[in-house]
Amino acid sequence: MVTIKLLAFLAVVAAMSLCVRGAGGAELSFLEKDPALKADLLKWEAEAPEDVKEQIKILRTGEAGDKAHAAVRLGKMGEKAKGATLALMETFKDTTPLMLTVTTEKQSASGVLTTTQRQVPTSPYEEAVKAFAGIGNGALEALVAALDDFDGRVRMGAAEALGRIGDKRAVEPLIAALKDEDWPVHRAAAEALGRIGDKRAVEPLIAALKNEYPFMREVTAEVLGEIGDKRAVEPLIAALKNEDSDVRRAAAGALGKIGDQRAVEPLIAALRDEEFYVRRAAAEALGEIGDKRAVEPLIAALKDKNSDVRNAAAEALGKIGDQRAVEPLSALLDDPISWVRSAARQALDAIQGN
Repeated sequence: MVTIKLLAFLAVVAAMSLCVRGAGGAELSFLEKDPALKADLLKWEAEAPEDVKEQIKILRTGEAGDKAHAAVRLGKMGEKAKGATLALMETFKDTTPLMLTVTTEKQSASGVLTTTQRQVPTSPYEEAVKAFAGIGNGALEALVAALDDFDGRVRMGAAEALGRIGDKRAVEPLIAALKDEDWPVHRAAAEALGRIGDKRAVEPLIAALKNEYPFMREVTAEVLGEIGDKRAVEPLIAALKNEDSDVRRAAAGALGKIGDQRAVEPLIAALRDEEFYVRRAAAEALGEIGDKRAVEPLIAALKDKNSDVRNAAAEALGKIGDQRAVEPLSALLDDPISWVRSAARQALDAIQGN
């Protein structure tokens, strides 16, 4: 599912026309506003080690797969690759979806080295973003400035890269990027703020729960759950009644992560949602909170028509550990779905101390 979603997202970004604020071209437009920064980036590139320059050349002239591999190599070089900052930001404009072969080596306890290869969905854009996590704070000023580029792909890449670097100096610029007119940029900024986890982002994110686009309300709810600030509890409770089911699911998951008991009754009500994935998320959240008020409603959810909901309810009852669940969970050992039976068995073991 993650693979499908990533490929779909990359395809959408590649196909869509992100907002261009004026007459943008091949150049990074934000640099025209800051000649000193442009001069610094060009100087870093000119003074870069030869192996870094080799990868820069590939980023500018290679095919999509070659660019992705070059970005991977630069990320592994760490701060040494600072001279590639300009070329990597230019690579944000290449969102060509592709599959990248990743090789993993693992040594067993007996000293035997095994090598495995797998295909992962990515793009030159995605690998350029990841490379900045290795390069680190040296690229911070340039990435913050790039949040104001004409090209939405550059703004989006800068926001994602700042999230991966994780420096709190990026928080205020990323908060400003929540107002970007392009939803991929808004999404990237919200997710970056979630990665950084700074409390200054909470109020702006709460405001973004009222964004006109449902998918933005969804990602905002998820990010608020990652940050875990209790100021988000009441707005997230309100989001449990959102007209969009994905927003309701995300709100339930976020409330479970925050763990505030004010959410118990609203989450109990969400166990009756028309969509199974909202009911499942509500059951999971109630298990995380662990309040015994949820025991009887979760016992009722063991009879849900959807096996995922029954599974989540069983797991939640195991986490809460109330003896009232023993008999209903024992009955679930006859469920027609194997993983539901397994969840019931594990929950019984947890309650009975086995």
